[in-house]
Amino acid sequence: MMSFELYLGFVAASILLVVFPGPNVTIIVANSLTHGVRSGLLTVAGTGAGIAVLLGVLIAGLAPVMAIVSQWFDWLRLMGAAYLAWLGISKLLASRRPAHEEAPRVPRGGGFWQGFIVLLGNPKVLLFLAALLPQFIDPAGNLLAQLVLLGVTFLIIELLGDAVYALAAGRAGAMFSKARKKWIDRISSVLLIGGGIWLSLVRR
Repeated sequence: MMSFELYLGFVAASILLVVFPGPNVTIIVANSLTHGVRSGLLTVAGTGAGIAVLLGVLIAGLAPVMAIVSQWFDWLRLMGAAYLAWLGISKLLASRRPAHEEAPRVPRGGGFWQGFIVLLGNPKVLLFLAALLPQFIDPAGNLLAQLVLLGVTFLIIELLGDAVYALAAGRAGAMFSKARKKWIDRISSVLLIGGGIWLSLVRR
């Protein structure tokens, strides 16, 4: 089994990764600002489910899947970027409605499926995990047990970090009046569009 020092090194690396947000945080913050903490946390659950799927792929040792992701990286990345941008544009158009109209509709699943799709639309996450996890594996130990331990640890850290973003953004959004929430909606739209642009510019 890996040493405790090696495990702590992985924990530190995972925390640093969470501190510097990616496209998944943009959808979490946007939904939290617009629809509240509950929607933000459901979005976190969606991104967490996406990460769990990717970790399952890695732990199962599905090399062919990795090869497919590598081959179609750019197409997957652009589709994920387009989805984020589409969400942002849709939200921006909705924010331009008169203030007396009903509030923006909460996305289906409360944001869960949006988080899930955005996470899986960023193939760099899978490639990054595939590069990160082996660095902390002790070849002399039980490889499967170590992969499961590191995978679960990373998932927990990611969920906790994303939940902090959701809670902070949700509470900030709740502090604003209905009129000011129009500007919050526009800010969240810009975040989503910016996240799409960021993802579109990502390189392996």
